Amino acid sequence: MSSLSAEGGQRITPLLASYLALHVVGSHVLLPLLLATFAFSRAKRAVVLVNLCVCFLLTSIITCLLFYAGQYKSSGPDAKWCIAQASLVYAVAPMDGMAVLCLMYHVWNSVRIAQGGRQYEGRLARVLSIIPAIAPYVVFVGFATGGASVALANPGAVTLRPDVQFFCTVPDGAYSLSTSVSTAVPLVLSIICAVSIGVTLWRGMTARKRDSTVTLSKVDMQFAPRVFFYGVYVFIGLIFTLVSIVRPSPAPDMFSATIPTFIAVLFGSQSDVLDAWRRLFRRGEPGEKDAWTQVV
Repeated sequence: MSSLSAEGGQRITPLLASYLALHVVGSHVLLPLLLATFAFSRAKRAVVLVNLCVCFLLTSIITCLLFYAGQYKSSGPDAKWCIAQASLVYAVAPMDGMAVLCLMYHVWNSVRIAQGGRQYEGRLARVLSIIPAIAPYVVFVGFATGGASVALANPGAVTLRPDVQFFCTVPDGAYSLSTSVSTAVPLVLSIICAVSIGVTLWRGMTARKRDSTVTLSKVDMQFAPRVFFYGVYVFIGLIFTLVSIVRPSPAPDMFSATIPTFIAVLFGSQSDVLDAWRRLFRRGEPGEKDAWTQVV
């Protein structure tokens, strides 16, 4: 495959350039804009969605670390940068998986309560609100600590991943297996939640067609369906990953690089988010001044 030589002797193939571009556009442009909208406009969102955006932003920073450091060289990356990335890169997948699960659980629980399910109160409710807010970062710290231990224990074995050379990895073993399992389990549970959300929404809409008095007013009909579609996207990603086990390819990595953009478009296309941006550009007009928080 042909390659591009950048200043400083960097060697970037077209495939790698596409991979990096997807991460940069999605996580370094679109997601920060979406997070800024959530923070400074009236389009507020639950912490689990904010966490999802932050986690994928962090994932892309770690994934692009060698690019930022100018380490895509013909001679290979410097050992210190490769070890630093390998220590962190295995931690982002379990973190992202947990962030996805927390989002799916939040929406599944909201739909369940809206359909007459039990609503937890008191200390249990506080615990159930705190755990999803911190769980992705606890998982990240735990696996990053393990990754650093594995990488530093055998630094000579830390290299660019042989098949695609997108990022540095540690040798396959118990640690890499544990990260795979810790990523797969939350994603499978997320898909189960997404199916349950989809079935509940479908039944509600079908019932409303038969009887106009049936209402789904307690369910956010812009947000919940989007979370369901995100679950479908996660399922497609799992299929790519499973197929790559039999026939290794860069497809799962390229697909994962599209996730930040998909998140930004999916949740950024809600009417209140679009309205916030419309109001921002019309801020000087009467009645538009309160759409965004004044930032000093």
